[in-house]
Amino acid sequence: MDEFRKRKYETVLSNENMNDISLADGDESSAGFTAPYESGFEKKVVNEISVKEALQKLPEEDREILLMRFANEEAVSVIAEVYGMSRFALYRRIKQALNKLRVLLE
Repeated sequence: MDEFRKRKYETVLSNENMNDISLADGDESSAGFTAPYESGFEKKVVNEISVKEALQKLPEEDREILLMRFANEEAVSVIAEVYGMSRFALYRRIKQALNKLRVLLE
């Protein structure tokens, strides 16, 4: 990875940006939480906190890949180039990281 991209993504992926992650509005009924909440907002806050905590438990490279792809909406081809892998290898890596994240959230 060249120095320009390395600096760019080190800045983008700093822990400060973890606070900028927000979940899209959607159907919270599939979140798996059974606690009674007064509003959908409280559920969303709990979901966001859970996701942020789970992301912190992932290996650094998996976390960076997921943040680049979903929080920063970076193209798969760009991320693959940064990590020196094919797009298909990156798709497999994203799927594995999402599975790890799913297990941590259960």
